[in-house]
Amino acid sequence: DDFEYEVVEKEIQPGDVVVIYTDGVSEAMNHQNELFSIERIRGLMEKNALSASELGGVILADVKKHANGRDQNDDITLMSFGRLG
Repeated sequence: DDFEYEVVEKEIQPGDVVVIYTDGVSEAMNHQNELFSIERIRGLMEKNALSASELGGVILADVKKHANGRDQNDDITLMSFGRLG
């Protein structure tokens, strides 16, 4: 109840894709204790001109590849959606 947050409204334009994820995605660790990172997520989004569902699958597959079977200490939750033209 004490958590402060800011409400932001943004109109989603045709073709836009929105990705929302928990910190378990960006903080997923591999066996070398390296985080998956926000930068890696951004890179996947910039590199891949995919639909929202395809992009979500690509990100989750890359998280699994990065973790390479290592148990994670947090949930890995991702939601992607977009607006069609």
